[in-house]
Amino acid sequence: MFKNISKLFLTGILSSCISLSLFAETELTGTVTPLNVSTRAAGTDTAYPGVLNKVQREGTICYPYITRINSDIVVEPGQFLYQYDMPWWNAYMQQAKDTYVQNVVQLMIAKDNVVRYKKLVSTNAESEETFEQYLSTYANALGNYENAKATIPFYYEALREATCRPTFEGIVTKTYQSGGTQVGQPILDFTQLNPIGINVKMPRSDARKLSGKAVKIYPLDTKKPQGIIYGRTMLTDDGVQFSTENYPHFTIDDPECKIKIVRQCLPVINFNIREIGKVNLSVPADAIEKDNKGYYVWLANDQQVLNPDKGLAKSFIIEKTYIKPGKLFRRSSGCSDYQSLDDAGKLKLNDIVVFDHPQDLNDGEKVFFPTNRYILMPGDEVKVVILD
Repeated sequence: MFKNISKLFLTGILSSCISLSLFAETELTGTVTPLNVSTRAAGTDTAYPGVLNKVQREGTICYPYITRINSDIVVEPGQFLYQYDMPWWNAYMQQAKDTYVQNVVQLMIAKDNVVRYKKLVSTNAESEETFEQYLSTYANALGNYENAKATIPFYYEALREATCRPTFEGIVTKTYQSGGTQVGQPILDFTQLNPIGINVKMPRSDARKLSGKAVKIYPLDTKKPQGIIYGRTMLTDDGVQFSTENYPHFTIDDPECKIKIVRQCLPVINFNIREIGKVNLSVPADAIEKDNKGYYVWLANDQQVLNPDKGLAKSFIIEKTYIKPGKLFRRSSGCSDYQSLDDAGKLKLNDIVVFDHPQDLNDGEKVFFPTNRYILMPGDEVKVVILD
């Protein structure tokens, strides 16, 4: 009897040890680290390198464009990183199209001449030598036509690349140039946000044993853990780097993310620089829209900048506010163009207008303005749990 009790007791202890070993956890601290920091530069092989029109300001989160397969038809525009001054490039493209049309006409004329003189030669009305000259002219016209035809896609691609599109979700972390400066140097640093790395310090001997183990990452803004992307874990000089998915902050436990989202807003400012006492209101040119009633902007109701007693609400009502644009433009901070207003309507200095919004906004609708970050941002210190 005592032997049986001893066996049961030992079996219970052994089972408990096995159970504890199966659920043992190691808690560590990880540092959120980008997997890619790309320095974007620009340049062309044309005689005129071009001038930058707009460069995104530091801290701007940019998304890739969504296009149709095997075409450049934009289904959903993303957020560009920088853009050349477009009038010159549009003129370059138009010149290529006009040259193509001219060569089409020249080819048609040359072809008609070949057909006509071939008949004239057959009746001895013209010499073979004359026919050969027209045949040579046709060959040259055909070559010019093919060259002009091939040039159009080349310049189309140059025109497309005049707007630099992000290749991943990321944030502008440094700018070297602003709008209005000449193209041809590094322009900005673009830091990848999704996927993102988690660096954990540990001895190399321990890091080599982690293959296949379950890992939990705890972002700062939520108690809910997330896993890692297996197959991308990498040994580092002082430990290991895990990779995990990252998401815009507003997608996590926020009921207001279910309403329409606007991602860009800028203030109504005084267009005057020297005569500060004389107020002439202006708005971002990108915020001005038009319908059958006239020009308007989307005003964030009861929201203002430079208010020391009140911040920006994460959700607010928008109002369709009609204005009369003026004819003057000026650049502000090298990132956006402001247009003067001949009639500001109900706009006031420091009011906020929104853009980069869904196309189906309605007057008086409540919109959500998300925090400008992802749930995991470079530099965050997060809890990492490794299951043994």
